[in-house]
Amino acid sequence: PGRMTVFAGIKGTTILDSSYNASTATMLSALDLLNKVAPGRKVAVLGDMRELGEISRVEHEKVAEAGARSADLIITVGPLMRRFAVPKLHSLGFPRRNLASFINTHVAAQALPELVAKGDTILVKGSQNTIFLEIVVRKLLRDRKDGQLLCRQTPFWDKKREELR
Repeated sequence: PGRMTVFAGIKGTTILDSSYNASTATMLSALDLLNKVAPGRKVAVLGDMRELGEISRVEHEKVAEAGARSADLIITVGPLMRRFAVPKLHSLGFPRRNLASFINTHVAAQALPELVAKGDTILVKGSQNTIFLEIVVRKLLRDRKDGQLLCRQTPFWDKKREELR
């Protein structure tokens, strides 16, 4: 679960759920795939890549550059994306009206249903450590029963997600 699983989403969207984890290489590959397979508007929901230490800025900026080439709408989630990727996207001239940034997944999940549109292909990709983008995927699912197919669906992880509220 959470490793490029495809789900039907709300409003006739398609979700590419890669919410399990992320590194720079997997983020770049996922964005490339989004660019190649999405027939309509491409939405990238990009969460922090955790545990990168002193290379965090450079790696988040690389993802921002790839996102600017691959996506029509970029949603960032987490403090590292906000700190490093968002300014990079601004410097690249990525349209501000096509960019939203949220400090955590719970806030992003509340806003996303209003940001997506019919026919969008939505890539959801980010690290697991404190990001938990499966929360976003759950909110976007057309069939709520598909929620049982998401990553980290045990009481242990339920508690971890709640601690971040």
